[in-house]
Amino acid sequence: MSFSPSNKPASNPFNQPFGSQTGRRNLAQEARKQQLRKARWILIVVGVVQFIIGLFFVIGARSLVKAQFEKELAPLRAQGQIVDEQKLQELEDSNTKATQLLNLGGILGGISFIFLGLLVYRFPVACTVTGLLLYIGLFAGFAFITFMSDGDASVFVRGWLIKLLVIIALFKAIQAALAYEKEKKAAESAFIRPPFAS
Repeated sequence: MSFSPSNKPASNPFNQPFGSQTGRRNLAQEARKQQLRKARWILIVVGVVQFIIGLFFVIGARSLVKAQFEKELAPLRAQGQIVDEQKLQELEDSNTKATQLLNLGGILGGISFIFLGLLVYRFPVACTVTGLLLYIGLFAGFAFITFMSDGDASVFVRGWLIKLLVIIALFKAIQAALAYEKEKKAAESAFIRPPFAS
């Protein structure tokens, strides 16, 4: 009894063509990477914007403070009242330093967002959740400090549309990270499942 070579393609013990499982894993992996790429760029973009805004206010702090003082003193000068220039300079200096210090926090926050974006492939959910909490914390902290110094409650709703869009974007980043983790665990579970498990 002799055996002749068959022209049929070889198949694996599970009656599936070789390479099919690898192909599915590759497609799943690519889908996971795309989800995580979204989360990464959302964090990096928020970080860059936060960094630029903070840097702008640090560099232009003196001009901004001076302009605000001039706006407040204009009616007094129009009435002929004399302003103590030395006291005014001292107030400008102290307010400039406070503004710079406050916005240094914004710069550090921006750098933190960028680092979270760079690390998101290693710690997806932790980085995106931290990013959202950091953004809300920075906004609340800045608003509270500004309210305590100026007494202007409108700071809590100023620029609300942009802040809302950023928060929505960060929520989407968390959703992308959760989807990534879910697909990764499902792929790992399928990979380590015994061949004949039901």
